[in-house]
Amino acid sequence: MRCLIIKLSSLGDVIHTLPAISDLQRYCPEVQIDWLVDESFAQIPALHPAVRNIIPLPLRRYKKNPLRAVWRGAFASIKQQLQQRHYDQLIDAQGLLKSAILASFVPAAQCAGYDLTSSKEPLSRFFYTQKIKVDKQLHAVERIRQLFAQVMGYAPGAEIDYGIKEKIAQLSAQTAHSNLEWIKNTRPTIMFLHATTWQSKHWPLVYWQQLADQLARQGYRILLPWGNGDEKKQAQAIKRQHVSVEILPSVSLTQIAVLLYHCHMVVAVDTGLAHLAAALDKPQISLFGATRASRTRPYGHHQIILQSEKNCQGCLRKQCHLSEKDRVGRLIQPACYASLTPQRVFDQLARY
Repeated sequence: MRCLIIKLSSLGDVIHTLPAISDLQRYCPEVQIDWLVDESFAQIPALHPAVRNIIPLPLRRYKKNPLRAVWRGAFASIKQQLQQRHYDQLIDAQGLLKSAILASFVPAAQCAGYDLTSSKEPLSRFFYTQKIKVDKQLHAVERIRQLFAQVMGYAPGAEIDYGIKEKIAQLSAQTAHSNLEWIKNTRPTIMFLHATTWQSKHWPLVYWQQLADQLARQGYRILLPWGNGDEKKQAQAIKRQHVSVEILPSVSLTQIAVLLYHCHMVVAVDTGLAHLAAALDKPQISLFGATRASRTRPYGHHQIILQSEKNCQGCLRKQCHLSEKDRVGRLIQPACYASLTPQRVFDQLARY
């Protein structure tokens, strides 16, 4: 059986799909799996041994200027590329109108997706031959597992398996990644996943700096990744001349995965890389303020979630102009993080 999975973005959503791929391989070992994904995240499906072919699409490249994509013929090229393929089963795990439209371009005996009550964008259901009901209150990982299971006719087990640790272990041993070998040493290493898209999801800089001070005094090495100029400036501000705090060079998603594999612990805001750490079973403290942890938290073993206790927590606003004094009188913004102090995070890390 040939099966096409559509999960385009974002990074966290793509990672959430991996356990369903493991389930599908376990219960239907004869299945041949292809994955349609945005090119920005194509390295993630490539880490799973059950994924045969990856079809990368330049969707984010043209997100801000769709007319440019039309002018350059990108949409026509995508449609032509997809129409040349044929599958026995297609599963749209995205549940959006754009993913459903892409699904309609692909010749498939059966096309499955979420039904009216289960989808983020209900119009997508009109493009499916199989409409599947899945509880919206489930965590995103379990929603996708349930979708796959109902389509293919099996019951998923209790254990989740992201399926990528073995590949990451192999990559870490290859000479192609020898420039990352310095991560392997006797000192315990913690990665700070400090970068995120929304202003309201950023843990205050002074808190990152204080936590770095505390951990450095305890003998930890601290790694700071970054993905653009603003994130690099934030990493430089966190470092503050600490010899124990190291700013990483520009690295790929695969290289970040290798680095995470060798870390002892992770501290993260609500960001896509936190889900990659969870997929690798890394002990992790995740900090949630403006977003809700219930359905999209890092999911797996050794995950500790600290959710803001302020009344406005989970507001889902991308910008926050509220501030509040913390226990030592510092003015903290966003206000919802005033209760999530560095000491609370440090105390939780001590549990590991």
